[in-house]
Amino acid sequence: MSTPQGARISTAQLAAAVLFLAIGVTFLSVGLSLRTPSGFAITIIGFFMMCGGAVTLVSMQMRRLPNNRPTSAVGERYCPACGTGNARSYAFCQKCGKPLPKPT
Repeated sequence: MSTPQGARISTAQLAAAVLFLAIGVTFLSVGLSLRTPSGFAITIIGFFMMCGGAVTLVSMQMRRLPNNRPTSAVGERYCPACGTGNARSYAFCQKCGKPLPKPT
């Protein structure tokens, strides 16, 4: 479920995360109402499903945030692909090998 930075989240991705969250809440409430060892197991499963859905929603929102990399230090440029700092004289990133933008 990879979403490029600043991209829109698809309806299917959002629906899957919300469904995962809803199923987790359902398992949690059913497990708590049973009050048996199997109910405890269902509660634990529900808790982890609920956490997974919430983490998925948060991570999808984080990927939509603008790129907040620090500004370049004197003599250093950041790679737009991986964020690695490179010397101003480099034409390609020393970590990922992608071409660096022209210095301004």
